[in-house]
Amino acid sequence: MNLGTNSLQWCDSFKNLGVTFHAGLKLKTNIEVIKQKIFMASNSVLGNSRSLDELIQLQESFCLPVLQYATYAVKLSSSLSKC
Repeated sequence: MNLGTNSLQWCDSFKNLGVTFHAGLKLKTNIEVIKQKIFMASNSVLGNSRSLDELIQLQESFCLPVLQYATYAVKLSSSLSKC
């Protein structure tokens, strides 16, 4: 496919803000990379905190940004079903 003088490549998936989107009849997303990062950040925080106040502060500064990074890109629901 061409757009002016530029050639565009067709692809089956693309990555945006850590979320991989897969083409198909229905939009499918993969958030495994984000889940791995939140687990790594959480383990790091738990291993280095000495008190509950410090734990909460570290969770807010390291883990919360990872969770918020791409939440706009996926449909969140209160059920346990997959996206």
